[in-house]
Amino acid sequence: MTSAQSGSAASAAGSTITAWAQELTDTAVSITRAVTRRVLIGIQDTARQPRAWSSARSRWPWNT
Repeated sequence: MTSAQSGSAASAAGSTITAWAQELTDTAVSITRAVTRRVLIGIQDTARQPRAWSSARSRWPWNT
């Protein structure tokens, strides 16, 4: 294999590794976003429930 061929093979391997790393990074970012969204939705739901529960409870006729 000539030096040009080995350089070309190294370049191809490098671009394959770069593409694989980019794919891995994209996957990690999408997983992180999905988890973050779920956590934030959970926090919002938890924060919303006590207020909704107390306001509904205050409307019960035997609480007046």
